[in-house]
Amino acid sequence: MAERRRRPGGWRQVFRGDAPPAPAVALYALLLPIAVLVAIAVAGGLGGFDAGRAVDALRWLGAVILAFLAGARFGRGLAGSSRRVVLAAIPPLAGWAALLLPAGPGLLVLGLAHAAQGVWDVWSADGIRLPAWYGGLRARTTPIAVVLLVAGFFAGG
Repeated sequence: MAERRRRPGGWRQVFRGDAPPAPAVALYALLLPIAVLVAIAVAGGLGGFDAGRAVDALRWLGAVILAFLAGARFGRGLAGSSRRVVLAAIPPLAGWAALLLPAGPGLLVLGLAHAAQGVWDVWSADGIRLPAWYGGLRARTTPIAVVLLVAGFFAGG
């Protein structure tokens, strides 16, 4: 079995903040509507948008973002093994399953799925399967997303 070569910097590079600006802005921007929906749910609603609708929107957004994040792995899998492509379908399916559950359990499933996807992305960020900077970015954004989804569970799920 051939030894895999890591990019210079190894795991230290994964946790540095050297992501290109566009992906970093995009990933942090995805956290903003999650935070707004949690705040609306905690506040009990805003105008005609009640806490229940905020929690439902949070579940849908969590599922969509999970599918979006799995797309990076799917795209890398197309250039490699078919096994990676098949495995990349698991997070979107977990998001879909979470939408079939009641709000509370659905948010918990989404939180767990986001955490698992984030750990998988960080673990794979070595410059070969995924860029090292992507792992660092996911290491910083995933905990925020998971905390917000769990907060949504407590706020109205």
